[in-house]
Amino acid sequence: MANPGGQADVINAAVAAAFTVPIARAGGITSALVVPGGGQISGQAAWVDLSDKDWLRRGSAGLRVAIDSPGGPPGPPPAGVRSAAFLRLRETLADARLYRANRGPYLSNKLRALSISAADLEVLDRALARELIVLVDVNRASDIRTVVEIANEYSLRVVIVGGAEAWQHAALLAREEIPVVLDPFDDLPANFGALHSRSDAAALLQKAGVRVILADLGSPHFSHRLRQAAGNAVASGLPYDAAIASITSVPAQVFGIADSGTIRAGAVANLVLWNGDPLEVTTWPERMWIRGQEVSLETRQDLLTERYMREAREPR
Repeated sequence: MANPGGQADVINAAVAAAFTVPIARAGGITSALVVPGGGQISGQAAWVDLSDKDWLRRGSAGLRVAIDSPGGPPGPPPAGVRSAAFLRLRETLADARLYRANRGPYLSNKLRALSISAADLEVLDRALARELIVLVDVNRASDIRTVVEIANEYSLRVVIVGGAEAWQHAALLAREEIPVVLDPFDDLPANFGALHSRSDAAALLQKAGVRVILADLGSPHFSHRLRQAAGNAVASGLPYDAAIASITSVPAQVFGIADSGTIRAGAVANLVLWNGDPLEVTTWPERMWIRGQEVSLETRQDLLTERYMREAREPR
């Protein structure tokens, strides 16, 4: 199992000029939470506006912890992986709590060796202080209950990511005020950790009072499908207004971006003009403004299409 890397900040590796940014904008996305991958404690996420420059809105917007990995290979995980992951997570959090109470002795080398570095401990200390949200990739119902127990034990602010079987604990998650990030496209039992996946999971969670965030948890090259994912959730019972909120205001509220995700005086002017219902696959955005500045909706695919059509028309 990879060593924790809580001090790693995804914004140091994210690139505003990446080809995936225009693709996301073409799908009507103005902002995103960029999340690191790899290792059990992967690092810190960042909230960005998908402008061409100065795109960072909030660094250190969350800390990613992986029990399951969304979009991972199908099939059962190796024996003992989950139990080892939870054991390692508890050990790491216990060390962070010890560090928090004994920072001076640790820095003066008068405390026993801890399982992670001081830089990682400083990040986890912020999670223990409830300053930093912990994003936990987990799907199985029993594992989700364990995550809730750990969150209560260490007083963590937790968001469940993946949550294939989260609907089975909808009442618990609502009571504990734990949001769930779901991918409506991921509604089949692809492995033994998601045997009870169902297409109406978002509707069941929302009805129980859980704050639901809809996301495409696969490759960022397919992020433009987010509005279609929300449309699928509506087709499976999620109220239309709740689906719109799940991709606009709810993510902003959960991650503390108070001036985003809504149209009102004083909010950031991240706006999209559609030629119809944004949750219909036959519509598309016509214009987009990010922080009040209009941005291009042209993608590399558009440029290649124009190039190949032009070359096809040229005489040989």
